Amino acid sequence: MGRASWDAPVKICKKAINEIHFWSISLQKLNDAGVDICKVDQLDIVDIEMFCDASDVGFGGYLTSDLNAKLVCKEMSGNWTLRERNESSTWRELECVNRFVQTFDNTFSDKTVKIYTDNQNVPHILRVGSKKQKLQDIAIDIKQTCVDSNINIITQWVPRENNTHADKLSRHTDHDDWAIHSDIFDEINSLWGPYTIDRFATHYNTQCERFNSKIWYPGTEAVDAFSQNWNTETNWLVPPPSLISMVVRKVENDKANSTLVIPEWKSAPFWPLLFASNNLTKFIKGTKFFTKKSTQSLKVVVKMAYFGERILRFHMLAIKLEF
Repeated sequence: MGRASWDAPVKICKKAINEIHFWSISLQKLNDAGVDICKVDQLDIVDIEMFCDASDVGFGGYLTSDLNAKLVCKEMSGNWTLRERNESSTWRELECVNRFVQTFDNTFSDKTVKIYTDNQNVPHILRVGSKKQKLQDIAIDIKQTCVDSNINIITQWVPRENNTHADKLSRHTDHDDWAIHSDIFDEINSLWGPYTIDRFATHYNTQCERFNSKIWYPGTEAVDAFSQNWNTETNWLVPPPSLISMVVRKVENDKANSTLVIPEWKSAPFWPLLFASNNLTKFIKGTKFFTKKSTQSLKVVVKMAYFGERILRFHMLAIKLEF
């Protein structure tokens, strides 16, 4: 675009229009919220403190609302995809803040949140933005969430040695992060589908366009599948083994048409809920075993997963539940 005339018309994209709209609203809100700074002690206006960190494998952090005792009240961690691992450290640190704000937006609503990060670029970007489009997009996402939920954030750099717990959480492997290979999903989907939503997934392993997740990920429809109504959907359920009993009860309570994929652990607490319960057994309309010796060879995708990257020593079972 040339600079021949200040009066020449300029064509701008939809993203630029959205950003202009965002700042027109944000600046008005910021101006309306002005106070006499000499009368305010920063500690008096902080409701929640958030410590976060990002490593090359994942992100993590925690919240505390007791500013004196520094008691941890909520923790969160997650893993990066291969593409996300290759982003800059500043991108990962900024996206870490974004995922915390998106996940806890209801907790943060109408509150002032102080965010501690050991990346010096993050506080600067959240104050004035960034010339790098990827970073600016994340900053806009954070600011938009804050405007929508009336969240006031204060960011502060903290030395790495004072952020050790968040650093440890960022290197944590999510052992519940596992999914069935897409070949097996396609086979079951052709038999009993189509499925409308994947209830236990992330943006990198979901089998459906719509999904729920444990924490906020790009594209997630809701955080915490158990808070949703499953009754109106055809649900694809591949939960962490520790949650299978809760899932069975949720399916029964919501009368949710579902396919549940579980390990064949007959001594597990969830097994009698499915196969020894008169209330639920009558709703089992089909089962399909995937054995170790099958030609499918248990194509279980194990991305930092519960079962580890190895051939499973047990069978898997898909159960069709229909109400």
